Amino acid sequence: MKKIITLLLGVIAFLCTACDEQTIYTKDGLICMKRYNGNAQVDREICWYEGTDQKQSEKYWKDEKEDGVWKEWYKNGQLKRETHWKEGKAEGVSKEWHENGKLKTHAEGKKKSKERKKTICVRSRMYRLFDSAYAKYQCEDGKEFERHCTSYANTITGTMEAESGCPAIIKK
Repeated sequence: MKKIITLLLGVIAFLCTACDEQTIYTKDGLICMKRYNGNAQVDREICWYEGTDQKQSEKYWKDEKEDGVWKEWYKNGQLKRETHWKEGKAEGVSKEWHENGKLKTHAEGKKKSKERKKTICVRSRMYRLFDSAYAKYQCEDGKEFERHCTSYANTITGTMEAESGCPAIIKK
């Protein structure tokens, strides 16, 4: 524990050679440090998992807006998330990883505040091919696609009784 405290104080002393003020606080099992610039604005925050020297997050601001590369880590040291910020907006490359290190998501470009409009597709017909059932869909943007369905046939009437996996309407 002494080693961790000594390391933490050393990091704080190093980081604060160019700053006017800092605040150290704890929250939800984390030890965090905020560094302020000469205008009393936060310009950096670093959090560590309590009782370890493992960082949980590192974030930067410029003129009270998110700026620079923000990183978050899992308790095991694996990088969890990396987002690039400029003037308060996420842009550039953003990545997120699973705790085992496999890439979860990867996005590039500016994040848009509006959600992408979903296209509505309507099932136009169902058909069977041997023991499988399929559905054709017509979308409002003019595109068509097929989908395999889980179904069973009514041997008496010759109709499909179940259409699981092929709903009447799909939003894409």
